[in-house]
Amino acid sequence: MSTIPPGKGVNSPETNPPEIRKTQSRQRTLLLVHGRGVKPAAKELEESWIRALTHGLQRDHQRSLEGVNVRMIYYGDFTREYDPEAANYDESMDLADLANAFGALAKLKSAKLFRRSNYEALPGQSPLREFLADIGVPVFRLLGLGQKRLARYMPELAAYWADSTQAQSLRHRFLGPLNTALDRGDHVLIISHCTGSVICYDAFFDARRDDSRPNRRVHSWITLGSPLADDDVKRNLLGQPDDYPNMLINWFNIAAEDDPYCHDETVANDFQSMLSSKQISRIQDYHVYNLTERYGSSDPHSALGYLIHPRTGQLVVNWLNAVPDT
Repeated sequence: MSTIPPGKGVNSPETNPPEIRKTQSRQRTLLLVHGRGVKPAAKELEESWIRALTHGLQRDHQRSLEGVNVRMIYYGDFTREYDPEAANYDESMDLADLANAFGALAKLKSAKLFRRSNYEALPGQSPLREFLADIGVPVFRLLGLGQKRLARYMPELAAYWADSTQAQSLRHRFLGPLNTALDRGDHVLIISHCTGSVICYDAFFDARRDDSRPNRRVHSWITLGSPLADDDVKRNLLGQPDDYPNMLINWFNIAAEDDPYCHDETVANDFQSMLSSKQISRIQDYHVYNLTERYGSSDPHSALGYLIHPRTGQLVVNWLNAVPDT
């Protein structure tokens, strides 16, 4: 957990971070939940996320995360177990490439540059993976192989659903800090990437099932490259098909062009019943271009490109502006 103090840079968390320090009478807490695949260590991953997010805030709004309690919810030890590339993973190389990717994104000095033409100019840019996901989903479902498709492309999700005890443990990693913030009356923003949004969704369901106090609500949830609109994913969510978590006020979903993990880019139509049953106030979808280049090739799923994107920054600023100081 990091508390961004006035006039300071990122204050990285220790392995066992202390309690979130009170910085004002009504605190702001930002929880970051990473996605699939093998990850660098928690401290380094959190720093890379905060660096990208704060750069976008400064570039477009001259704002920062000053005074905000920031914490990365880390479960990279779990995703590493199910990543086929884990055996050959080189953390130092990954961090170096992340630094290079951030450097390239940081050279984009204007929000207007995050457009289609610049995306299409990236090396290796191709809609093929998203296209294959689009045509593969109905075929696999018709053959009754939807779960096998997910197990192949998102093995950590298959493992999460296969072991209810382990799944509950992962949700607890998120619910502990979330409950602490809500019990204090904090204004909370959550940003989750990819499969992290599945863990968050289930945790929201758990939390409201266990504690229905009306003041325990998350102000905003931003999902990045999320698979939650996938029909096979939805079938495995807690409470589906007709029960929903009701501790959210706003849900903003951002999906990038050609990101195969959110081939169905819109969640508002899939979770419309949350609105009609007054379980949430707003669900809004946004389509963006992720300009990240990893290892010399376009990576439209990269969390880095989502976090530094002007759309994400605007939503964070909206949350900052909505939080009273007293």
